[in-house]
Amino acid sequence: MKNQEQNYIYGRNPVIEAIRANAQIEKIYIQFGVDEKLRDDIKIKAKRKKISCSQIDKQKFLALEKEITGKNHISQGIIAIKGIIKYLALDELIALAFEKSKNPIVL
Repeated sequence: MKNQEQNYIYGRNPVIEAIRANAQIEKIYIQFGVDEKLRDDIKIKAKRKKISCSQIDKQKFLALEKEITGKNHISQGIIAIKGIIKYLALDELIALAFEKSKNPIVL
């Protein structure tokens, strides 16, 4: 479970800080019933960073939380899935390829 836990960020403040720090986040799950102001704040910040955000019912959320952490009620109703793949712009990819080799092949 520890390896799986490393692919997630959970808790209100850790998720908000990860968004602010431009951490690579694929998706954010918000449990129905979370404080409206907090929910809207996270959704606005996520939208600005082009991060997908979904609200899910309590049963599904608790099942996801238990699968990730082995416990319930420790995420404060917010779970973010970290991005596993780092995306690069084409110019970044080309620059990186030339750093690694004199004659790179990019497919």
